[in-house]
Amino acid sequence: MLSLRANQIEKIENLDDLFIEELSLAHNNLTKITGLDKLQLLRELDLAKNQIVKLKGLQTVNKLRFLNLSLNRVEKILQLQYVELLPLLTELDFCHNPIQNKKHYRVQVLYHIPQLRTLDGAEIVADEKVKAENLHGVDINDREKIFKSLLPQEQFVDRRICVYEDIEMESDDPNSDDGDQARPRGIRAIMDHESRAS
Repeated sequence: MLSLRANQIEKIENLDDLFIEELSLAHNNLTKITGLDKLQLLRELDLAKNQIVKLKGLQTVNKLRFLNLSLNRVEKILQLQYVELLPLLTELDFCHNPIQNKKHYRVQVLYHIPQLRTLDGAEIVADEKVKAENLHGVDINDREKIFKSLLPQEQFVDRRICVYEDIEMESDDPNSDDGDQARPRGIRAIMDHESRAS
């Protein structure tokens, strides 16, 4: 465990190839996440109470299991692209970040990171995982096939109450008003869409 808490650190540096499993950089002045790509054993990372907006820099921390980003300035679901492929990430904390105000926040996070067990200090329940899949229409093609096999002369209608298309669009551009850019899409959704197209 290496604790660099409350040291007014503005940049993560000089940590290359250290054999640490837990790192605390909470209560500093960090705005970017850098310098973690060579920490091959890092399992727990505490970045609480900084000024972090973007999660770029976390995508290579493959052994990460616990990530605390509470009391930062993360506001876009699109930022999950930098942590959604971390295979061991099971605990994530975004408490007191603007991202929590997003429509369907919890189910969107669960769709992108389905292996989570705890989000913002609360355990994930099976019902939330089902809602995440339903919101994004993961099983819509299967539903339509079953419907058409049972009622071939009837028109299939998607009757989900909340759908992915209702989610506010976002942009990675910090100067954008997010009005006409892209909806957050998990890597799984992109891969599914590409496989259906071929």
